[in-house]
Parts: sequence; C-alpha cells; structure tokens
Amino acid sequence: WYDRYYGPAVLSVNRAIPTRKDPALRRVEDYLVTREYLQIVRRKGDTIAFVPADDTISSVARALARSGDRHIISRASRVMVGVHSLPDDNAHVRFDVDMSDARRDAVRGGVLFGGFVGLGTGTVAAAVTGALFPDVLGQIPHFLAFGGAMAGTIAGGVSIAASRFRNRVFAAKMELTGLLDRLERGDRLDPPPAPWRRKLQLRLFGDRR
Repeated sequence: WYDRYYGPAVLSVNRAIPTRKDPALRRVEDYLVTREYLQIVRRKGDTIAFVPADDTISSVARALARSGDRHIISRASRVMVGVHSLPDDNAHVRFDVDMSDARRDAVRGGVLFGGFVGLGTGTVAAAVTGALFPDVLGQIPHFLAFGGAMAGTIAGGVSIAASRFRNRVFAAKMELTGLLDRLERGDRLDPPPAPWRRKLQLRLFGDRR
C-alpha cells in the first residue's frame, strides 16, 4: 500500500551525453565517493552500486556538508550508476536511487504522528458525543466517535508524510538532473556554491568564466 500514497521508493534519471563512457564513469564515481560520501559495494561491468559510507569521518562530513533536504543522494539507501557506450563517442548515463529507508521512515512517522494526535482528538470526540447523546445506544456512539476521529487523524498524518516524501523525491530528481547537466557540459560536478560563497569568490578572484 506504500506505493498508492507515497509513490515508488526507487527513482531513475538517465540521459545520453556527448562524452566517452570511461571518463564519464570515472568522474561520476570520483564525485559520489569524495563529495557525496558514498562507498562502492559492487562493481559489475559498466554498473556500480553505492551505499552511504558508514565510517565516523564520512558520517560527520555528510552531516556538515550535505545537511538539509536539498542533498538526497548522500542519504539514499542505495545508488546504482550505469554508464554505457553509444555511437560517436557518446555515453548513456543512468542513475537509480533507492529511497526505501526514507519512505519507511515517512510511513512510520505519519502513522505515529496521526495516532498520537488521534488519541487526543478521539478522546475529545468521545467526550463530546457522550455529553450530547448520553443515553443513546449505550457506549456505541462513544466508540464510533473515537474510532472516526482516530482514523481521520491517522489518514491526515499519512497524507502529510506522503506529501513530504514526494517532495524529497522531486528534490532528488532535481539533484540528479543538475548532476547530469554538469556532466554533459563538462563542468565540475560539484553543485554551485552557496550565494555567500559565490559572492566571496567573485570579490577575491573575479568572474573566471
């Protein structure tokens, strides 16, 4: 039922770029290891599988340099990269990013949040129902009011968590698309610097484009 509300946990982005396979694969591998703090767990032909590096230094660096919702790749459960040769010295690059851990956390958080709030709203609803209909069908109206409020708040919690997860998926697609853009142009694969860093660079070094 996850897919119905949250969408799939695995997203894919791919593109043909005007560069040879080996340099493209090497650049992507170097970037993911040194900038996104991922480690290689499997290499098979033109495909490499990465997971977040779990050593202390990488974990601290990831928290400091890749904080916030804008950096999704470094926190994905798994990242698969495939680079295949095309005619005329072109290459096809494909990223498959598994966000199943993030989706599982979103599902758990939505249900727990909705259930916690539902206890309060359900109790209030049952109390109000008891005050309005004290002698109607015994305890049945109380249970119906409590169950209805509980179900509604859980559904609301799931809906909010699902919306936040879909936003993270969109952010991950934007992050990967930007990476492909820079790879296609032959630029550095690092994302553009923060505005203050860019302003400082312009002051110190000028526009070196």
